[in-house]
Amino acid sequence: MSDAAICSRGAIAGAVAGAAVCGACWQCLKKRAAKVSVAPLRRHGPQGTAVAAAGSAFAVVTGDGLVRCWGAPEAGGILPKELEKASHQPLDLTVAAVVATDTGFAALTSAGTGGNLVAWGGSLAQPLSLLDGSVTRRQFSHIAATRRSVLVQGDDGVGVLFGEWGTAKLRVEPGNKVVEMVSTAYADACMTQDGKVFVVGPDEDMAPSSMHNVVHLYATAEAFAALRQDGTVVPWGSRTAGGAADHGRGCVGLTGLPLLPAVTRVHAVVATAQAFAALTEDGFCFAWGSPDKGGDPGQHLPALHPFAQAAPLQVPAVAARSRPGAVAAVAATRSAFAAVTKDKRVLVWGSASFGGDQAAAERALDGRRVNEVVGGHFAFVALCEDGTIASWGDTEYGGKNCPDVRDVKELWAGPRVFAAVYGSERTLITWGSQKHGGKTPEPPIQNVAHVTFGEHAVVVVDRSSNMYAFGNSERGGRIEAAS
Repeated sequence: MSDAAICSRGAIAGAVAGAAVCGACWQCLKKRAAKVSVAPLRRHGPQGTAVAAAGSAFAVVTGDGLVRCWGAPEAGGILPKELEKASHQPLDLTVAAVVATDTGFAALTSAGTGGNLVAWGGSLAQPLSLLDGSVTRRQFSHIAATRRSVLVQGDDGVGVLFGEWGTAKLRVEPGNKVVEMVSTAYADACMTQDGKVFVVGPDEDMAPSSMHNVVHLYATAEAFAALRQDGTVVPWGSRTAGGAADHGRGCVGLTGLPLLPAVTRVHAVVATAQAFAALTEDGFCFAWGSPDKGGDPGQHLPALHPFAQAAPLQVPAVAARSRPGAVAAVAATRSAFAAVTKDKRVLVWGSASFGGDQAAAERALDGRRVNEVVGGHFAFVALCEDGTIASWGDTEYGGKNCPDVRDVKELWAGPRVFAAVYGSERTLITWGSQKHGGKTPEPPIQNVAHVTFGEHAVVVVDRSSNMYAFGNSERGGRIEAAS
């Protein structure tokens, strides 16, 4: 899966909040849920479909052009008045269809002379109502979102960012739109087409002056990192959360080399809640940030890193268990990393209860080689070379007792639930927290195209564009019958 699917990065359409009710009983689903035909799959958010998840609610543009939403009202599960009339007639949503934060939705409509921005849900409707008419009457052409905020822009570069922080107007050069956004718990960082970065929020630690030619942004809970075009990484924010590469032993990577300024040719960065890991083009992996949240591989892999306390950017000799440059991919939970080596083995580090226990990973894999690892909030799942799967981490949230199935085609990771499809009919199976969608529906859903996770429910789209929801019925696990 792409790193954009990792929620701790804070990218578009997050997950979050709610309570628990019914599980995934198929009889209940038949009585209380309707199957809805959705539009042909369009790229949107980390999940890559037209379904947007706001933690405890979902929104979708259906095949006949209608906007549908369901789930907790405070999270946007009820259409706003502006869209209520349009719920019975086709509504063309421009640019990015519907985008989601943790607790609400926003969309650009095809409104005529008036403003075309609509937002609903707890953290979005109120700040939008505080904007003056000169903003709300504008015609915007671009929309993006993080877990906490929405940004809209017009072709002239003028825009506004609104959400948990309140509102902030912005202006960039005409045509130079914001193409990437990430959020910490305290601010949003935005990257424009020309590779520049600006930060908005109540705790605006301004990006370093070296923030130019940026190609990607990443975030932990309290720090940002920017990957530049030359393959270098610039972190800033809380040192203990990965905001600097010189915090204790957090500067040490899997190869025993200091992270900065020596490391270049980085092509991917992954984040836990308090640490970053960077993977270079030649297969080296480095981690920094909170030691017990994944920032110190040596603390949890003594066979890989047999060193004593080291001063910042000073690394003793290393007896590597894996040849240098052997890492092919890295995944993350909230507090641990997992690296897949080029010879298809797995090395993990970080909090043991979040999947960072190497011995637990080896027991789960039982000698099997691995093609891919994905991380939820609390556990990892590996797709093995023989088509089986293995999991480790928190037992309740998918880290144990994963299904014994063969010929697995694809894996998805949600906050508390995992999903896989297997066999020629692409049959769905889920596991993890049963009250959040971790109980596989019966009869099984087949020909699965994609899976989208909220915090408390799961939405599945099949290859015929039929959509199914299950999990907590009050938090997105039930689709009301079409009127």
